Amino acid sequence: MQAVLLAAGRSSRFVPFTDVSHKSMIGLCGKPILAHTISSLKKVGITDIVIVVNEESDIPEIIGKGKEFGVTISYVTHVGAKGMGAALLDAKEK
Repeated sequence: MQAVLLAAGRSSRFVPFTDVSHKSMIGLCGKPILAHTISSLKKVGITDIVIVVNEESDIPEIIGKGKEFGVTISYVTHVGAKGMGAALLDAKEK
């Protein structure tokens, strides 16, 4: 089974917390919220994860390809602000 995580938004409502990175990278209990999400997916048996990011995202460099979590992570870049539906369609090929 595969999961698609949407992390391409600008997180404008979370300013100033998101001045540096996406809201999913805000720390909670010592690690980013996205890391908690990935760990939870692994616990329920989902090990193939696609993360949709925007063209300025630092998430791929920080989270990596999933080895640390015991999963496989691939990334899709969503260009422009076309909405969640378009971002999900960007992941269709993965």
